[in-house]
Amino acid sequence: MVTFFKDVLVSRNYKEASTKAIIQHVRHFLKWVENGDIEEISFGDVEKYIVFLSKSGRCEKTIQNRLSSIKGYFDFLTLHGHIDRNPVQIVRRLKLPDTMPVYLPNNEIEILLDLAKMIDIYNEIMIALNTGLRMNELRHLRWKDVDFKNRQLIVHGEYAKGKRPRTVPINQKALSAFEDQYRLYKSYQWVFPGGQGGKGNKNKWTRNTMRSYNWWLRYSLDPIREQIPTIASLPKGNTCRGWHILRHTFATKLARAGVDLIKIKEWMGHRSINTTMRYIHLQNQYDEAIELI
Repeated sequence: MVTFFKDVLVSRNYKEASTKAIIQHVRHFLKWVENGDIEEISFGDVEKYIVFLSKSGRCEKTIQNRLSSIKGYFDFLTLHGHIDRNPVQIVRRLKLPDTMPVYLPNNEIEILLDLAKMIDIYNEIMIALNTGLRMNELRHLRWKDVDFKNRQLIVHGEYAKGKRPRTVPINQKALSAFEDQYRLYKSYQWVFPGGQGGKGNKNKWTRNTMRSYNWWLRYSLDPIREQIPTIASLPKGNTCRGWHILRHTFATKLARAGVDLIKIKEWMGHRSINTTMRYIHLQNQYDEAIELI
């Protein structure tokens, strides 16, 4: 039944990464419950699962994402007549704390770039830090999306969160990384092709396919994650881990440089300006108005 649910998600144009995450969440819950009869799963089982995730170090946002996936699966089962009621339906949404985006300070950026050179992912890191692209957007980036002449790139809606296409300007740091990447892989359609690349295998990305999801998600940053204090200190399962923290760093640096809020919103691909406003609070500038009290 989980396989059919996956097929339904695909038919509804869910992104590959989203579909994979949802199915993983559902299977993890079903394995944890260890209940052979799907109709016997109760509200109490869901509550115990929440406690289990919390004690395992999962943050509130991660737990809420998992509950949303599980609720969607049980909605599906209810709609198709396999169960009479959805045990997740009466679970109240978790109250998520207002948190500031986690970003890398300048000294850690320098450490990250040095380490990136050692494991042959310098261009990947430099482009992520200077474009703010999400991991899945980086993965799907093709050379036809990179306009060297006008120094901009296109993020297509089919690969973007919320399916919102956007254009992002390319600064000099990103341009240099793109040019080096093009010199190495211009014969492929993907900016980051697949193959047997990685540490000790420099320039051996030899397949005209996009690089695997597992490489981006699991293998790319694992060798250096513990050497970057900000990333290493994040709670297990935090969505800022890995590539997303580079996106936060991009937006934070723009805000601190005084870049217009609307521009940051458009470059980041935010649906609401309220999301972008989080980065304004990270501006480290003195405001003389404080002297009025």
